[in-house]
Amino acid sequence: MYKVDQQPPRKPPLMPFARQPKPSEFFVGTWSGRLILLNTVFFIVVSLHSQQIVLPSVETLLFWGAKDPVLISQGEYWRLLSPVVLHAGILHFAFNNWALYSLGYQIEHILGAKWFLILYLIAGIGGNVLSNLTSLSPGVGASSSLFGLLGVGVYLERLIARKQLGEFGEKKGSSVYLTMLVVNLAIGFMIPQIDNAAHIGGLLSGIVIGYAWTRVHRTRVAKFAPKTGVIGLVSLVLVIITIAGVGSSKTVLSQRLWFASNHSSEPVAQNRYLTKIVELSPDDLDARLLRLELSLKYGNYTIAETDLTKIVTMAQGQDALLQLSKKFHAEGNIKALTWLERRKKELGTFF
Repeated sequence: MYKVDQQPPRKPPLMPFARQPKPSEFFVGTWSGRLILLNTVFFIVVSLHSQQIVLPSVETLLFWGAKDPVLISQGEYWRLLSPVVLHAGILHFAFNNWALYSLGYQIEHILGAKWFLILYLIAGIGGNVLSNLTSLSPGVGASSSLFGLLGVGVYLERLIARKQLGEFGEKKGSSVYLTMLVVNLAIGFMIPQIDNAAHIGGLLSGIVIGYAWTRVHRTRVAKFAPKTGVIGLVSLVLVIITIAGVGSSKTVLSQRLWFASNHSSEPVAQNRYLTKIVELSPDDLDARLLRLELSLKYGNYTIAETDLTKIVTMAQGQDALLQLSKKFHAEGNIKALTWLERRKKELGTFF
């Protein structure tokens, strides 16, 4: 007979999984289920509006509340929360809601309904706030809140493991939440379209909320210190508000957009950044002049007409247009120069 090597027994999770409720109980009686229903309602509405289930248009997502730095800087602060119920297509929706179904109740069962909802909302806002500070693109998705759930799970696993090491000299279970976190972070860094800043913001918010929860509740893994827990939660809120203020500052956003435009080698991307600057500050002469130059070089006469009409009414507009005409002449761009000179005369602007 041959000896068969026996595999070592697999360690159970550090935090045993709770039994999932029946669907009728889950979707009616838990916040995890209600949030999935809410996500579903918005997915149907957005799909009908966009007439597209696979990939709804950016315009439709913005209409229903996608994160957008320019609109947030103009006072639409609710866009720091509304993206958590929106998804960019059926695959995005299915993956996030499957994750919420699998993970949500496990965390809600531990924290309780009230703390779970606090976690979900604050992590969602925290992720969007960090995303708004670091990304200039529109964003949607519940993943910032989901990473908040992972943050709590990872923090609680760490406390349990530390207690087991102290009592038994070894860790008695496997770190399921840490494994999920590492895998999802790796996926995020491999796919350019994924907003890692939102994930990290939600994760950090979740860790802090996990810290606060363990201090205001009597547990066997952390010292009961309600004041410390409250201070931790309030500090998190204050940090989120501060970062939100910086990220929504028109001055800061304008500088970020100029930096992105100046360092972009793609005319389409450069024009997109300049358009955002114009939306933010309609009287920005430099942005309008540069967008006019790009529009004439690449034949976008509709935008060129809009910018020229505005520039001729501005204090330094005539001098700026004269310099642009000289630049086109020096470059030998006769087509752009001819259009610009003709339209200046038609608008009654003579040099």
